[in-house]
Amino acid sequence: LTLGFKTWVGYSPFYVADKEGFLAAEGLQVEFQRIEGTAERRQALIAGRLDALGTTIDDVAVGAEQGVPAKVVLAVDRSNGADGVVVSSDIEDVSELRGRSVAVQPGFVSHFFLLYVLDQHGISPKDIRIQAMEPDVAGAAFLAGRIDAAVTWEPWLSKARTRPGGKVLLTSADVPGIIVDVVTVRDGFAKAHPGAVKGLIQAWFRAVGYLQPHPEEGLAIIGQSFSLGQREAGDMLSGVRFLTPSHDEQFLKGSPSPAVSLLRKAASLYWEAGLIKRQPDVDNLVASQYLPVAIK
Repeated sequence: LTLGFKTWVGYSPFYVADKEGFLAAEGLQVEFQRIEGTAERRQALIAGRLDALGTTIDDVAVGAEQGVPAKVVLAVDRSNGADGVVVSSDIEDVSELRGRSVAVQPGFVSHFFLLYVLDQHGISPKDIRIQAMEPDVAGAAFLAGRIDAAVTWEPWLSKARTRPGGKVLLTSADVPGIIVDVVTVRDGFAKAHPGAVKGLIQAWFRAVGYLQPHPEEGLAIIGQSFSLGQREAGDMLSGVRFLTPSHDEQFLKGSPSPAVSLLRKAASLYWEAGLIKRQPDVDNLVASQYLPVAIK
């Protein structure tokens, strides 16, 4: 099975699952491919170069509009403070972003987070001016004083407080459950290999369960896999909440499930912002039949 994702510690338990033999115990040999570009990851899935993809749930809605033949089978984590909006001190409230320029990467999860927050405050995306920047670039530009508002992530959120007159306006901890990392599996692969899909989910949850009683060993694997020091890896993971099997049951199941409701919201916000040409049908993009799992 070939699994793709970007370089993000939220996917790190997959490396733990590999190193500790949890994947092998499920009869799986998994190749990890780190693909940084969002569009490139979607195209790899469409072309069949990937069997499964780790991505954010809002990106699944965008992929549906582009014909990505895959469904969500697993929710792996949610951002709990690792993403946020940084501003200059003269901006006291989200409403004061009206008329401002905000640095954000269009069509990326940071943009979805911004659109969601604006929508919650009754602000149209037309009421702000977008400066297109990747999250790391936006964070660095804010720290250097070149811009007064940006959507970024750690470590730039922490660094923003070191800028004179800089502060964090809000983070994903203030809007929980909006930025969710999921795993999608290509329809053809899931149909041909349902046992492999279940095995992948099983191994994931075994790895997550391993981390708490074995923090040093887990962080060593994660640090090595992502070329990070153990302390740095731990700091990055502090803004992530890994989901349990019961969390996945609650998120992926129901009519509509919370996952489908979030997919609908993402499709609507991206369409209103002009990032997709039509609102795709997202109601059948969650395949919850691979749950529940019984951790061995």
